[in-house]
Amino acid sequence: VRPIDAVELDERTLESIGRILDISFANRRLREVVSASERRYRDVFESSPEALLVLDTHDAVVDANPAAIRLYGEDLVGRSVAELIGEGWSDEVEAASTLAATGTGRRLDGSTFPQDVELRTVDIGGEPHALAIVRDLTDEARIQAELVQAQKMEAIGLLVAGVAHELNNPLASIVAFSQLLRSDP
Repeated sequence: VRPIDAVELDERTLESIGRILDISFANRRLREVVSASERRYRDVFESSPEALLVLDTHDAVVDANPAAIRLYGEDLVGRSVAELIGEGWSDEVEAASTLAATGTGRRLDGSTFPQDVELRTVDIGGEPHALAIVRDLTDEARIQAELVQAQKMEAIGLLVAGVAHELNNPLASIVAFSQLLRSDP
């Protein structure tokens, strides 16, 4: 152990060490920012109520959020997007960068459902991917059918009320005249 005065360090060496330490601390702060950003976007991806599928350039699913797993079933990673949301989407997305359409989706168990799909190109890690946002329209279709049924029932009710009113007017006069005839000695 030598005293600091006895150590032969020139000023350039100390400045170089200082710059390396500054760069190291700056890199650590940047890694922390990137890590926090990744966690934040992962949380958004995982907690989205809509089904989100990340597709590679070969139209295979590389990531799916829990909503997509609930909608389609387990083992989505590696599946072709054509199995799930139909064919011909990726070519149109590459041309337009965003595509929205309504169609029929297919679950892994073979059942189908009405869907609304929005596909857009995204850059993940410097590589192009597609993000599919899928909404299950089953509830909306059921509610729409119930609304149509309620409107039909309302129309039938109005028709019946109109018919009853049309029959009630002549019947009221018949009843009134029959009572008048009864009271006449």
